[in-house]
Amino acid sequence: MEYLGYIAAGVAAFCFGSFNLPLKYTKGEEPDAMVYQLYMNVAIVLQSLLFIIVYGFPFSQFDILLGVISAALWMASSLMAIIAVQRAGLAIAQGMWSASTITVSFLWGVLVFDTVPVSLPLSIVALGVLGVGIVGFSISGSQLLVSKEVESQDLAPLASDSEDHYKGEVEHIQPDKGSKKLIIGIIVAACLGVTNGSMLAPGKFAPPGLVFIIVFGIGLAVVTPFYSVLYFGQHYFRKSKLPSFDPRRIAPPGIASGILWNFGNGGSIVATEYLNFTVGFPLTQTALLVGGFWGLVLFKEITGAKRIGLYVASSMAIIGGAILLALYGQDINS
Repeated sequence: MEYLGYIAAGVAAFCFGSFNLPLKYTKGEEPDAMVYQLYMNVAIVLQSLLFIIVYGFPFSQFDILLGVISAALWMASSLMAIIAVQRAGLAIAQGMWSASTITVSFLWGVLVFDTVPVSLPLSIVALGVLGVGIVGFSISGSQLLVSKEVESQDLAPLASDSEDHYKGEVEHIQPDKGSKKLIIGIIVAACLGVTNGSMLAPGKFAPPGLVFIIVFGIGLAVVTPFYSVLYFGQHYFRKSKLPSFDPRRIAPPGIASGILWNFGNGGSIVATEYLNFTVGFPLTQTALLVGGFWGLVLFKEITGAKRIGLYVASSMAIIGGAILLALYGQDINS
């Protein structure tokens, strides 16, 4: 049944790489990050609860606690993404948290869930190739290769998700200057990879399969008010103007993004069930390729020979790393 895991990883990668498309078509000024997140969360919670019709409600209080932990890790990742990009810039932060996410997920599989890869050395090589490809991919979408004459143009790529989700929320944030803030941004991005790569770990202790979507939705409903108070509370203490919620303009794309993301979440749950944490969740990070494709083809956000060349080379590295991981990272006992 491994093929189901690879299909699910492909679905997750497509959805994680596409769920920010509605944001790109939002009319008017870009929505506030947390406001957009809240509309997404509403859609995710409601969609998750629909699974009760299929599976019923066979959950204990412990299962619900696992859902709360998983949702809290995801929301923490969202807030850390804003801090990381603000201090290190999108390209550096995204590359760091993507590589960190893959590494942490792999370590969960090997160290906690007793996964024995077909070849540990080649699995590590695969992770390295994926990491190099992700960093190169992030640079191709940054301003680092853009000449001074066009630096003022908005050429940032449409990111994925998985971790990928974060780009849609924070692409408007400009990085702070200064090496100290850069270091802080890199550290926060690395910590983000820890929470993001651990997000589905609680699901290993819950009922198997897509039923974990239900407890994740319940957990998200529990933790969203807490994170909302943290985020909007700082506006109050700073005496800054609260962002606009504008439901007629922001709610439709936010809900659409939430639905797409939750399909990706379901795919990642199935992928990790059949392929374990050493292969399943890392493969979902190829969502970067999907997001980059939309940015290149639909929005012409990656231009210039150097940037497109690096994009192609990095994409090949990500694909090659994913193939190596699929071959040598799988549990030898499965």
